[in-house]
Formats: sequence, structure tokens, C-alpha cells
Amino acid sequence: MMEKVSVIIPTYNREKTILRAMQSVLNQSYTNLEVLIIDDGSTDGTAALVNSIEDERLKYVVLEQNGGPSNARNVGVQMAEGEWIAFQDSDDCWHENKLEKQIEYVEKNPQYSLIYCMSMNYFLNGSTLIVPPAPLPDVMEGNMLHTLLQRNVIDTPTMFMKRECFLRVGGFDVTYKALEDWEFMVRFSKAYEIGFIPKVLMDSYMLNDGVSSNLAAYFEGRCKMLGQYKNEMIQEGVLEMVMQDILERAESLGILDIVKKKMMLYLTQSLVKDEKL
Repeated sequence: MMEKVSVIIPTYNREKTILRAMQSVLNQSYTNLEVLIIDDGSTDGTAALVNSIEDERLKYVVLEQNGGPSNARNVGVQMAEGEWIAFQDSDDCWHENKLEKQIEYVEKNPQYSLIYCMSMNYFLNGSTLIVPPAPLPDVMEGNMLHTLLQRNVIDTPTMFMKRECFLRVGGFDVTYKALEDWEFMVRFSKAYEIGFIPKVLMDSYMLNDGVSSNLAAYFEGRCKMLGQYKNEMIQEGVLEMVMQDILERAESLGILDIVKKKMMLYLTQSLVKDEKL
């Protein structure tokens, strides 16, 4: 496969990590790339650092207003020229052969419209975790809907997919403030089959100011997905399991009543929507 691959990197005030992320993409063994840096309104030295790199494959786009990483990724895909796209985060690092391995896999398995891999997550306290962590679900590729309704196993920077498929399913939902990658993958899995490389092909560095540290956004996203995909969860026989998981996590954090109310709100909205249909 010699098609151009478009790599989209959203960034916001990441002058301390953006160069490492960019270089890990530009140094890929697969070289037919364009790299779109979508700056979501940085106020630090990000622009100077990006502009210091002389590589004709690099394109730097500054957005007029801060719209969040999902919006930045959607903008990047709209501008992309490649038939295939991949996402990198501005604080992560790909292994040199990441894209090469994913391209080889999709060449051998053309039924898949998206290929993902594992990542090694590094935390501020010095601990590490391979994602997705063990025990892995029984189904990790092919029809992934049943798995993804229950568990998020695909991080955004591990995705490699056909651009046309991303656009057909509507891109990332910018109304989600967390878990937008999970919601996107559920929606994607309803339309396309997904492939999995059970190898670590990237390193992810957990920063304490990341969206994943925002508990309110996390539970908002979980409850919103519950309402949005309630019917699919019923059909797959996992609704009660998903609800129990959300409530147990909330109880362990002492916010059970708050999350219960949020859950009922989204389930009620879903019920009203179903009645109108």
C-alpha cells in the first residue's frame, strides 16, 4: 500500500511535549505521510516550536476559537488528503513501525476498515499499564459492537482507518467532553468491522490536566452513552451490566446519588425519544 496517510495531531498549550509527538510521526518507517497539526488556540510557545521543523509533510493550522480536541480532529480530517487517517495526541509517542505494522495488517485483512493496537501508558507516579489491560474481552476484532458497548478498548492515538468511513459515521461528537473516542468507536462498530494488533506500538503519557482526570465529564459521558445506545445494549444483553458498572464506580467515589439522577435523566430522555419515533 502506497496511499498517503494523513495524521492529525490536535494540540493546545503543549510546548513541552509537541516536538516529541511530531517527531515520532515524522520518523515513521512508512513515509508517505502528511501531518496536520491542528492548534486549538495555544497561548504558549507551540507555534514557534512547530514552525521550527522543516519538513514538507508538515502542515500547521491555527483555529480561531478553542473548540476542544474532538472539533480539532474533525477539522483535521476534513482537510486531510490521504485515503487513510490516524490520530496522534500531542503528548504521546508512536513507535517507529506503528503505521507500517497497521498497514501490513490491513493489507492481509482487507475486510477491516479500522486497525488499532495496544499502548503503554506511563503515569506521573512512575507506574505503567498496557492498554487495553488484561483480562481482554473475548472479542477484540471483527464485529466489535458487543465488546464496545461494555468496555472502551480503543484509544484514539491507536486508530488507523479509512477516511471515508470516518466521515460516513459522522466523526467525533463534539458534545462529549470525555469518552468521545469510546462513543465514536461504538458508532463506528455498528457500520464496519475492526482489526486488532495485540502489540504495543505507542507510548502514552498521562498528564494530570487531561480530560480523563475530570470525573464529572467521565460520568456525564457514561450516562449519555447509556441513554444513546440503550436499545443496542438491550439487544446485546448488556444493559444491566453496563448500568451496574457505572453505579459501582460512582459508589466507590461517594457520588452514587448524583450519578443515579444523571443516569435516570438520560434514560428518560431516551424513552421519550423512542415514544416519538
